[in-house]
Amino acid sequence: MSAAQFQELIDGLGRSAVSEILGADVETLEKWASADTGLPEKEHACTQATHRVYSLIKSVDDSDVARTWLLGQNPDFQDASPFEVLAQGRSREVLAAARAYANQM
Repeated sequence: MSAAQFQELIDGLGRSAVSEILGADVETLEKWASADTGLPEKEHACTQATHRVYSLIKSVDDSDVARTWLLGQNPDFQDASPFEVLAQGRSREVLAAARAYANQM
């Protein structure tokens, strides 16, 4: 994931949301955003999946809808948010739900 993509995610979802999904405090998040070294491997995979979902939803709607879709309750996940499901490492399920949403648009 590029620094620009990481920053897009922070700008679109907010620092606190990205910090929560990565399990890192905001200061660490800001360090990763400004560092040339990139994210640690575990955080990279989670962030990459989140960015893919965010970009997919944003491509058929707008950034506000993508944020709401990620952070809001979803009946596909027993009313957990896709964001919470991503944090559990279940990115394939969230990507499938995002594709289904995008295909309906």
